[in-house]
Amino acid sequence: MIQQANEGRTSVLIVDEAHNLEWDVLEEIRLLGNLENPRIGKLLQIILSGQPELDRKLDAPNLRQLKQRIVLRCSLQPLTLKESSEYIESRLAHCGIENQTIFPEPVLADIHLRTQGIPRLINAVCDNMLLSAFALETKVCTTEMLDEVSKDMRLEWPGRRNRARGASEFEPSAYPQGD
Repeated sequence: MIQQANEGRTSVLIVDEAHNLEWDVLEEIRLLGNLENPRIGKLLQIILSGQPELDRKLDAPNLRQLKQRIVLRCSLQPLTLKESSEYIESRLAHCGIENQTIFPEPVLADIHLRTQGIPRLINAVCDNMLLSAFALETKVCTTEMLDEVSKDMRLEWPGRRNRARGASEFEPSAYPQGD
């Protein structure tokens, strides 16, 4: 790191999924951030990337010193409906599918609602729906496919209706209550 700094380069440690790190590892990362040279300054820049759980973890009293060293915090907000649709269309365009017709507008809107605009969930839902379409030998994804994928992924979303007709025999709601 000293050699890199002497050459005018910045050394960076990038940690993705930092919310999964144990307390002692986060403390070691804090200690790495203390490395400096009196002539050069800090030898290492640290970037932590993670889910919202990382913020909660950093709020713990034992990580106060690490939290105090954070100079910039950014949060990605969920995508809007328009952004979600554009995101799906962009991903399909990168695969060679221009002007996609696989996901009709109402299905795109429902995907956005059920994933709450979270790109990772959008990817997972769309991947599963494309697999379903392939298995069913169709080129258009439907709300019924989305219902099945949502059920398989156990998605929860605002305004979700409990559908008695969709209850599985293995779900507790399908069994009569009582002794």
